[in-house]
Amino acid sequence: MVPAVEAAEALRGELSGRHGVSCDLSVEWCGCVLLRVYADLVVYCDGRVFRWWAGRLSQGGRPVWAFAHVREVPAAARRIARRRAWLRRTHPLAPALEKEDFDAALARPV
Repeated sequence: MVPAVEAAEALRGELSGRHGVSCDLSVEWCGCVLLRVYADLVVYCDGRVFRWWAGRLSQGGRPVWAFAHVREVPAAARRIARRRAWLRRTHPLAPALEKEDFDAALARPV
C-alpha cells in the first residue's frame, strides 16, 4: 500500500503537469486524502485506490463510483481530467465558476 498523501501528491502532479488541472489537497482525520478538483468532482484516496463520483446514480438511486488503483496515476489523471472537462461544459454552476476562476480560487491559501 502506498501512503495516501504520497499517492494523492502524485495524482495532483500528473493532473497539473500533464493536463493543466489544479486541485486542492487535504488530509482528513481518517487518513483519507481529498483532492478537490471541480464542483461535484472530489477524488478520495485511501492509499489503495482513487475514487470519485462517476456522475450518475444506480437504478437503486445510489452514487456510482469510478475507481483507479494508486499505481495507475497517469490513467487516473486522464479519466479525472475528462470528467472535469465534461463538468466544465455541463455543470449548472460552470459559468459562475469560470467567471470566478475556480482553479485560481482553489490555489489560494485559506
